[in-house]
Amino acid sequence: MKPNVRAFLLSLLLIMPFAGQSSASASKIITISESSNGKRIQVATGSLLKITLHSTYWAAGATTNLKPIGEPTITPIIPSDTSPANCRHPGTGCGTVVWSYKVIKKGSAIFSATRTSCGEALRCTPDQMLFKVNLKVK
Repeated sequence: MKPNVRAFLLSLLLIMPFAGQSSASASKIITISESSNGKRIQVATGSLLKITLHSTYWAAGATTNLKPIGEPTITPIIPSDTSPANCRHPGTGCGTVVWSYKVIKKGSAIFSATRTSCGEALRCTPDQMLFKVNLKVK
């Protein structure tokens, strides 16, 4: 058998298991941030959630029906003259925390995060302490 024919047949063997799948079965990525706080969002089972909160002081709270994908990623902004104006001093919590989850079953799911500090020696007000999203899973 010629090398080109052999490579073609091998590629068919690799592709065939996926031939009957539609793009609708592919996981959808849902991005969530502070603007979603307190809201109810409709998602499909198997969706991937990427939750980004813009302060390094956030810690994950309760989750239900969500499977973590790896550890949260914390990306601080190092204070410098080129940092955003509100991030030029140490202890401001500037940066992001990103969590990734897979929605695992129909019904409802919840993600929440909490923080008590909104900057060095700056306690959060009650409305700044909780981030919570309710998910309706179809």
